[in-house]
Amino acid sequence: MSTTTFRAAVVRIPSGPDSIEIIDVPVVQPGPGEVLVAVAAAPVNPTDLGRSFRAFCVQITR
Repeated sequence: MSTTTFRAAVVRIPSGPDSIEIIDVPVVQPGPGEVLVAVAAAPVNPTDLGRSFRAFCVQITR
C-alpha cells in the first residue's frame, strides 16, 4: 500500500453505476489539530449509487 496516494470512487459524469471510477488520489498531510486515519475498506452505499444517476443531485442557484 502506498503512503502517498489512496484509492477513491468518483463520478465525473453521472450516468449510472458504470460511471463510478476508482482512481488514485494524493494523500494530503494533516494540519494542526487534524489526524490521518487509515481506512482498510469502505462501501458504496445507496446514496452514492443514486448520485451516480443524478437521483440525489441538488442544483444550487443564487
